[in-house]
Amino acid sequence: MDKLRRLMGARGTSEALKALEALSGACSLDAEVHSASGEVLWSVAPGSLSAAGDVSAHPVTLAGEVLGEVRGGAGAAALAELLAHLAREQEEKRALTQDSLARYTELGAIYDLARKLAGNLKPDQVAETVLAEAAAVIRCDRAFVLVRREEGEGLELLAHTGPRPSDKLTGRSPQGIPGAIFASGQPEIVNHVPEDPRHVPGAAPVHAFIGAPLLVKGKAMGVLCLSIAEPHVYRTEDLSLLAALCVLAASAIENARLYRHLERRVAARTLELFEALNRFNHELVKAGEYVKSLIPAPLGSGPVRTDWRFVPSTSLGGDVFGYHWLDEDHFALFVLDVCGHGVGAALLSVSVMNVLRSRNLPGTDFTRPDQVLASLNRSFPMAEQNGLYFTIWYGVYDRRRRELAYASAGHFPALFFQGAGCDKGPMHRLGTENIFIGGVPGFPFVQAEFQVPAPGRLYVYTDGAFEHRLPDGSMWEFDDFAAFLAASDPDVSDLDRLLRFAQQLHQSPTLKDDFTILEVTFGHDDESEGPQVC
Repeated sequence: MDKLRRLMGARGTSEALKALEALSGACSLDAEVHSASGEVLWSVAPGSLSAAGDVSAHPVTLAGEVLGEVRGGAGAAALAELLAHLAREQEEKRALTQDSLARYTELGAIYDLARKLAGNLKPDQVAETVLAEAAAVIRCDRAFVLVRREEGEGLELLAHTGPRPSDKLTGRSPQGIPGAIFASGQPEIVNHVPEDPRHVPGAAPVHAFIGAPLLVKGKAMGVLCLSIAEPHVYRTEDLSLLAALCVLAASAIENARLYRHLERRVAARTLELFEALNRFNHELVKAGEYVKSLIPAPLGSGPVRTDWRFVPSTSLGGDVFGYHWLDEDHFALFVLDVCGHGVGAALLSVSVMNVLRSRNLPGTDFTRPDQVLASLNRSFPMAEQNGLYFTIWYGVYDRRRRELAYASAGHFPALFFQGAGCDKGPMHRLGTENIFIGGVPGFPFVQAEFQVPAPGRLYVYTDGAFEHRLPDGSMWEFDDFAAFLAASDPDVSDLDRLLRFAQQLHQSPTLKDDFTILEVTFGHDDESEGPQVC
């Protein structure tokens, strides 16, 4: 159907012509409307023109195109102008409708692309999504995305559909129309590609091309290109839509590349930290083994016998203990606990241990617990130890007098049970009211004495030996701990029995705190007497 016939059938035109027909008698209108092929599309007073002597023809035009003509008398020219005016209005409406439809299509494509790109953090997947969306709204049989190399110069192929583009379009000096778009940062349409001197022939023919840059902060980071092998005309509306899609694509690809870069850095840093942690844990294990190597071996014979259980926690702690003969009559023993965990606590505990073993406290009588604690308090003030302090129980046994001099500084009292073997008699708590070491300069430390029955057994420990959480959530009380030691099992030593109990409560052979307990058995002076288990 030609344009004039479509115009004549339009509602507005037909109503206007009906009005003219009604007025034809009053205004002496004799006219016929002819199509471009000469067909009569409308007439008023049919047959009158053949009898009229004064007949003229007036063309109906639209944008220089002759749609048809109006033949008639005096009113024919006015009718031709009216039809031309109506044709222009109809064309404007059609153009507006097409433009609105194009805008709706453009907005729909942009919305769909934004929705599909949301949360996509892989550059190649982002590019593939963009190509699929662009090909759905812009006709093409080939599409590709080139992006700036993350390392080095030039472009690299990120994604493509159809034949793979020539390698000449990538590299350090990109060629062809895509290279020109990347260099200029301006979109282009080339509807006769073979005639363009910039064209780089590839494996597949290209007739029409459309491309736009991927801009980030005003600088091109890549190009998005579409093409078709058969004759086709890309329009400015296509270029506008492609440019809009490229805005979303550029931002999404850049964000995905940044995320990938950060992901790689995080992975590398995590690996470094993991390796460092492994090295650190290895050093902690070695440090724990070193601390354990400083502890003297159990004494299985003589007037004083010792046994102990020391199970370091998962982190390096501050528990140490030791014992040695000061002379042939005096036996010194100690258990100390530095606050906190870690290398600092372990270093301080080893330092104090070495001082006591080497008796390196000038002007101190090591048979006097009160003097030993006072000297330690002067030598290790917490202000000079990075805020660290420690508790300690220190005792000296005089085997000739069978007397135990002792002093505790912020430490739990030692527990002494009278009797031998499994027959434990009364329990005595041996502790003094002294503040922890390093807290108050010049603190007046005091000691106490205890007459040791023959035989008897002493337990000195740290909090890790008895502070355990029971299955019902409550804590194991100190009195429960004392009652546990007061009982006996003829088949298992008290120390093993206590350690197994703690491991069962924690459901692990490794405890949260250092498990430290020292058992000292005082027998007769007969050195041939062996240790007794219970």
